[in-house]
Amino acid sequence: MYLPRTKPFEKLLTLEAYKSTRKVLFKSTAQAEASNNQGVEIPIAIVYRLYYIGRAYDFQAIKLLQPKGKTMIPYIESQRLISELEMLYEIVKDPVVEHYLKILLPYIESKREYTNGGILVSED
Repeated sequence: MYLPRTKPFEKLLTLEAYKSTRKVLFKSTAQAEASNNQGVEIPIAIVYRLYYIGRAYDFQAIKLLQPKGKTMIPYIESQRLISELEMLYEIVKDPVVEHYLKILLPYIESKREYTNGGILVSED
């Protein structure tokens, strides 16, 4: 059976499939970070993947990742999010998810010293 609008599943596990897709920006809100804070962009499809897999495991902080508009993740929840994303990194055997977690986790971890801020998640 021919399905012209169906994406081949093997492409879902390649980085090239997400190069031109919409992105979600993760950015620190700490005042001390304002001048040199570029943030990290992750494809929206990958953020949804993290969100739904995390929700299936009943993770609590990850529910703040649902990329609709702008969401502020306060400092305490961002610390819990780190633990949940680390757990997902261990559980999920998806090369695309692993690639983006290797970018996102160090960024969020590098903001641990800024206890007066959080992480702003916004859809581009």
